[in-house]
Amino acid sequence: MFESVHRLQSGGILDDFEVHVIYDQINILVKDLTTIPVVMKTVPTENLFLNITWVNGDRELGNFLLENSVLCDFDLGDVVVQDDEEPDSIFLVLTGLVKIIYGEYHGEENESSMSMTDLAGKFLNV
Repeated sequence: MFESVHRLQSGGILDDFEVHVIYDQINILVKDLTTIPVVMKTVPTENLFLNITWVNGDRELGNFLLENSVLCDFDLGDVVVQDDEEPDSIFLVLTGLVKIIYGEYHGEENESSMSMTDLAGKFLNV
């Protein structure tokens, strides 16, 4: 980030005062990152579906969804859903990170458009 600010300054887009203000703001944001918990508490599996808006706490529906779910593991870079596919299931992220891209995506290998790429983790496929 600091390199980008420096490039803007050397290109004449930012003056010294603006650079100082931006550096201060970056430092504040970086310090705030230390307050983010390293691990988030996960919801017990039996309660996963009860938190979905359209399930609305209906235990019978929640249990049905849970009983008809499949636990899936995805690796870094796996495409979970593509824009041009008709969805046939929903995914709940149990652990891991997901990158969501809407529209055209041109990765390192100029991959076609995609909407959800897993950054490693476990999903429930319903």
